[in-house]
Amino acid sequence: MPKHECFAFFCEDFRHEVGGKTSYMGVLGPKIDFGQESAEVPPDTREVMAKIVAVAMIRTNQRQNINLLAELIIENGPDDVIKYLKSEHLLEVEEDQEETLIQFNAQLPNVPAHAGMKITVKFDADGCLFEASLLLMRS
Repeated sequence: MPKHECFAFFCEDFRHEVGGKTSYMGVLGPKIDFGQESAEVPPDTREVMAKIVAVAMIRTNQRQNINLLAELIIENGPDDVIKYLKSEHLLEVEEDQEETLIQFNAQLPNVPAHAGMKITVKFDADGCLFEASLLLMRS
């Protein structure tokens, strides 16, 4: 196995289960279609998704902790929405395990459902690059 196997996705929510497992609900992507625009809704009213969760899953056989760089990029969003966020994290690896699955979750609350908006999350786990994108649209 290479140093890391990495995977990213978006979902609506997650929870930690008894026994240490994590469950992901409402896996999203790569497109969300909100249907047709309604003439009955005033133009200044904005639909909002309560939460989107960006998830990184890293399976590794290395024994030392992993440096994770996370970048969030929003394209074609409303003017008042942040377009770029960057954060660095140190993910702990259980040294007594031959192989470890590490999960990182970043919650994005109150995301505007703006047609044409694209949300991308890019991860770098000690040189293992991986990403996921989500396009919001109206048919």
